[in-house]
Amino acid sequence: MHNAIRIACSLLGLATGASAVELTLLSHALPEASYTGHKTAPLAFDGQMKTAFSPGPVFPTWVMVDLGAERRVIKTMTFLEKSDTWYAYRIEVSVDGRSWAPFADQGGNREASEDPAYTDMGGATARYVKLTITDAPHRDKNPPWFWPVVREFQVYGVAVEAAAGAAR
Repeated sequence: MHNAIRIACSLLGLATGASAVELTLLSHALPEASYTGHKTAPLAFDGQMKTAFSPGPVFPTWVMVDLGAERRVIKTMTFLEKSDTWYAYRIEVSVDGRSWAPFADQGGNREASEDPAYTDMGGATARYVKLTITDAPHRDKNPPWFWPVVREFQVYGVAVEAAAGAAR
C-alpha cells in the first residue's frame, strides 16, 4: 500500500524520494460535517465503522466534510454498509462549499468493492469533500429494500503548502 501511495503521489506531481509527502487522514474526528437533510454526521468521520448516517430510502443522498482549510486531496475511502453489493456514487470537492468539481465519478458502478471500502485516487485542492450515493440495487422496490448507509468516509491528503513544497 505504501508503494501505491508513492506511485499516486508521483503521478500527481508530488515528490516520491526521501522527502516524499506522506498522506494524512484529513477527515478523522472533524466536528464540521453534514448530510442529506441534517447539519451534522459525526459518526461518518470517527473511525469506528459504525453506521454514520441512514436518511432512509433517499437517493441521491450525500455526506460532506469540512476539512477546516484548503488541502490537497489525494485519496478517499468509502466504507458502506454492505461489502457484498454494489453502490453507484460520486465524490466532489470544493474550496468554498458552493461550487463543486468532480474528484471521482462512479455513477455507473455496478460492482461490489473487493476490499472493505471503495478507494478513489485523484488530486484536487479542496476544503470541502462531498460523497453522494446515487444508486444501489433494489432501491426502486416497494417498499424499498435497500437504503444508502455509510459507515465511514475517509479523506486523505496533505496541506496545500506541503504539497507545493514537495513538488519543487
